[in-house]
Order: sequence, then structure tokens, then C-alpha cells
Amino acid sequence: MKYFAVVLALCLLQLYLPAAHGHARLVCPRPRSDSASLKSGPCGDQPTSGPLTTFRPGNNTIVFEETISHAGAPFRFALAFGDEVYDYVLLDHVPHNDASVDTSLKPYRLNIEIPDIDCPSCSLQMMNFMVGSSCSYSTRDVGDCSLYTSCANIKITGSQSIAAFKASYVYNPPSWWPYRSSVGTYTQERATWATPWLSGMNATDAGPCTGITALNQNPPSSSGNSNTPTFSPFANSPRSSNLRSDAIAFLMNLCVCIASLFVAIAISL
Repeated sequence: MKYFAVVLALCLLQLYLPAAHGHARLVCPRPRSDSASLKSGPCGDQPTSGPLTTFRPGNNTIVFEETISHAGAPFRFALAFGDEVYDYVLLDHVPHNDASVDTSLKPYRLNIEIPDIDCPSCSLQMMNFMVGSSCSYSTRDVGDCSLYTSCANIKITGSQSIAAFKASYVYNPPSWWPYRSSVGTYTQERATWATPWLSGMNATDAGPCTGITALNQNPPSSSGNSNTPTFSPFANSPRSSNLRSDAIAFLMNLCVCIASLFVAIAISL
């Protein structure tokens, strides 16, 4: 009976685990997938096709959200140039908002410097690291961090060649960015957000994501922003892929749990 009790406890824990982890995704620029449950780097093994958002170099607002919050889980944003190698970090150690919100989706808005590059086919990666006490994760998708990822296809209308940018690249966050720990090493990282903006940071929309608050939303016509994203609408509702992924994970865990309980009963007899 002791064995049966241990197996039952482990089963209950296994069924709880899918809800114990956060889920996060980009909102704008439009992600390749609307799922918030993509866990494998660099982009959740998703096709590289998808909506395209055009950015001018300089200060631009990025919109993202959590569908399930995970305390102290920091974010990272990086660029790739058609090769799915996200070596070029734009902003790291974006602290988590641990405060509760009034909606099921926890919104975030953050201004990021888009570099001066002529890149008709770039991609932006967001990673959200589920950190216990500490973990590490390199830009080459090597490490021990559990994570969620979301990627978007973007075009940057700058002047510098990609080769010149790569040759001179060094991660150097803006002088106003206070979170300056080493790239790739993460701890529980949190800060105060005046939802959806990080407190103390610029809280003014800029670029093609101006006024966008949800997936599948077109920019408000009154925004006056000529830097308009181009995209194709998603076929699915914003939460459908996420709900399917969670349901499949739950059913798989349930099957494993039932099989384990039968083994435990057989041994007990």
C-alpha cells in the first residue's frame, strides 16, 4: 500500500505540472504561431513562414503577454538573419511582473532599440526563462533553463549591411537599462510594472506596434503611424493552440498516471 500511495502522489504531481509553468508569446510583431506553449528552442520547431512586420531602426514598442504567469521568470529578445541563429541579443534580463492582474492574460509593453540594418528577412525571438534558483541558456540554444519561446518575422529598413552589423556586434544594452547581468545566466528576476509598462521606463508607444493590445488586431487608424505592419490573419483564435497543447499534455500525463496505478495495484497484490 505504501508503494501505491507514493505512485498516487506522483501521479497527482504530474497532472499538476502543466499548470505550474508559465506560458508566454509575442503579440506584436505578429508571431509565427499564436501558441504560448512552445518550449523547444529556438522557435518551438515551427515553420519559418508567417506574418511580416516592418520596423524602422530606433526606438520601437514590442508587445507580449503571458497566458499563465510564472514568478520571477525573465525575458530575452534577440535577432536572427534568416538562419535561426539568435546570437544577436537586443535586450536581456527583462524582469518579470509578479503582480496579479485583472485579466487572464498578463500584458507587457516594452520599448527596444532596433538596430540600423538593411534586413528584408530578419526574425525576432522572445524567450521566457522558467528559473528555480538559477540556470543558464546560451544564444545557441544550449543550457539547463526550462523556457517558453515565441518568434516573429520582421523587416528592418535601415542602411547598414548585415555583414557589417555582425562584424561590429557586441551586446551593449542602452545606458538607461538597469538590468545588466551577463547574457545567458539567469536567476529569479522581477520588478514593478505599472501594467503593461515597466516602471521607470519610457511608456510611450513607438513604431508599428503602436496601439496594438491583442493578437490579430490591426493598428488603430488614428495612431498616425506610417510604419504599418503587414501580415496575414491567423486561422485560429488567439488561445486555441495554447488550449490544445495543454489538453494534449494533460491527457498524456493522465494515461501515464493510470498505467502507473495499475502497476502499483498489481505489485500490491
